[in-house]
Amino acid sequence: IERKFIVKEIPDGLLEPRSFKEIRQGYLSLENEKEIRIRDKAGKYTMTIKQGKGLKRLETQIDLTQQQFDTLWPLTMGFRVEKRRYDIKFLSHILSLDVYYGELEPLMTLEVEFKSEDASREFLPPDFAEDEVTTDEEFKNGHLARFGLPAKFAAFR
Repeated sequence: IERKFIVKEIPDGLLEPRSFKEIRQGYLSLENEKEIRIRDKAGKYTMTIKQGKGLKRLETQIDLTQQQFDTLWPLTMGFRVEKRRYDIKFLSHILSLDVYYGELEPLMTLEVEFKSEDASREFLPPDFAEDEVTTDEEFKNGHLARFGLPAKFAAFR
């Protein structure tokens, strides 16, 4: 269970003391409500299958070796996302601030995962997390990888 927000501006001093993880992910399959993704998150390689849409989705993940990842990576050409992820402690939550680059620059999003739907509904995001896009398919990473920045992104800036 996760929620996702657009970040328009990062508060001064928020990122300076923090390190980030480089993430590159590519999609092997993007169907209506199912996606198969491979990811390199700072040298940790995984394959994830997500099914469903909205706040709560079924997710299964397996570890890959670098060799397996490198073999599959060329199959994701044209369906990729690259970003830097900063993990930020906020009250009892860990916020994942993603700063996209390449084709998706200047997009920045904030994601928060929850143990329950009740916890997700009770969450009040920080001020810099402005527009919620949890249920907006155009801001899902698979959609971004396939189609790039949504035209309506300009309205969020």
